[in-house]
Amino acid sequence: MARAAAAYALHFAAGTYTETRSESLDIAAGMAWPWSHGEWKPKDPRRDLIRAAALIVAEIERLDRLPTPPHGEEG
Repeated sequence: MARAAAAYALHFAAGTYTETRSESLDIAAGMAWPWSHGEWKPKDPRRDLIRAAALIVAEIERLDRLPTPPHGEEG
């Protein structure tokens, strides 16, 4: 989920900070997308950021549900 969040954030950044789209950030967004290309459906900048944020929250919640490692065995 973190890679999908990164893809949406990169897609947003590709067109937000300059007058023209950043082709390198667009390429990076596509490379970060963890699933099939047919599932990559960016929308407008605001919706891309909302999707990125939701995916980040989902990833944090997934990590919170993982079993806690025994004391002294942190990763």
